[in-house]
Amino acid sequence: MSYKGLLAVLDLADGDDAVVERAVNLAKVHGAEVKLEHVLEPIASIPLDDHKELLSELEPHLIEAVERMEPIRRKYPEYINQENGVGAGYGLRRQLINAVAKDKNCDLIVVGDHGRHSQELVSPAPDATTDDAPLDVLLVRTQKKA
Repeated sequence: MSYKGLLAVLDLADGDDAVVERAVNLAKVHGAEVKLEHVLEPIASIPLDDHKELLSELEPHLIEAVERMEPIRRKYPEYINQENGVGAGYGLRRQLINAVAKDKNCDLIVVGDHGRHSQELVSPAPDATTDDAPLDVLLVRTQKKA
């Protein structure tokens, strides 16, 4: 199987380098393009109707997320497209990532474990990205074992 589009999901935290490096290495092997995406999730305690009002307040945070990913894009210009290679969105992680992957023609999602134990990822997944993704998901270890 050959991948053509890789979606690297970043938390803008420690461990993102491992996710990006794995995605870029796979892109080299498969001749694929990498897309970077950051997701701001809704706060569960806020009523759904209030989320629409929050969007205008969140816009600066989404812009900042894209700006923080820009140096990563510039580091790998041959694999991360300048025009549509970096994005940030607001919504439920699983739904948004699956929608972005489809919209950007990605066939592999690359996401970090950010120190979660494998048992946590198999039971009700804290990283809901892996739960019911319609395409392959690569979970990258982002922290070394002690």
